[in-house]
Amino acid sequence: MDKTMTTSRKHLGQLLVEDKAITREQCEQALSMQMGGGRRIGKIFLRMGLVTNDQLLKALSRQFNLPIIDISNEISRDNCALLPRHHYLKYCIFPLHSPQNGVLRLAMSDPSDSEAIEYVERITGKAVQPCLATQDDIISAIRQHSTFSWRGFFTPRTYHASGRATSIVIICIIAALLWANYSLYHAAKYGQTIITGQSTIYSHHHLNVEVGKSGMTTLTGHGAHAEGAYNVTFSSIQGLTGFISTQKNNLSQEQTAWLHWVINNR
Repeated sequence: MDKTMTTSRKHLGQLLVEDKAITREQCEQALSMQMGGGRRIGKIFLRMGLVTNDQLLKALSRQFNLPIIDISNEISRDNCALLPRHHYLKYCIFPLHSPQNGVLRLAMSDPSDSEAIEYVERITGKAVQPCLATQDDIISAIRQHSTFSWRGFFTPRTYHASGRATSIVIICIIAALLWANYSLYHAAKYGQTIITGQSTIYSHHHLNVEVGKSGMTTLTGHGAHAEGAYNVTFSSIQGLTGFISTQKNNLSQEQTAWLHWVINNR
């Protein structure tokens, strides 16, 4: 039995049996599953597929003598940020306009949720007055009036509602950003590589190396410390290796290192 029940209040299962939403046997089965677990019986009925949200809400309305309210006109901007968004989603609650000092009217899909009530009272320092509302209305209010946070996005309710598709999109965006960063890093370190039908052209540090399919290699461009420009062709890439050794005084360290990279990674 829920902590908020009084001895004169009918049990939720009894009300659902009276409404012919469940049978007595189904109620007893759910109660046996509740024992020792500390779970609220309403959630067990829902998870077993025995009742709908509407059937449960009507029974809760009778049990707690609370009307089911439309919260769309009860929102107070001053109260919207009392708690983090992910806690609203966790407990399926939302604060409402509360004219009385020291009292917080709280929209709840389950007013028997003593854990949620105790948490809100501890955080706000106010006494909670539960107000019964549909889960859809509460979720809609959370989405429209509370501040988004990444932590809230990964709560189970939010994730199951839109998470799989959104997560795939986020992963694709992250992968694209990582590839773009890698491409920028590669271009900054190794320059540009163009592959044509007949050759591969490497360009960086004011130098160009064209390696043909036959192995013929042409070096063009400017050495960092050389006068004039290079325009030298070798019968093979090995010829470029020998040429580099003769140009130590004309090439910068970056140019020399990059030319060796071209030779090793052509």
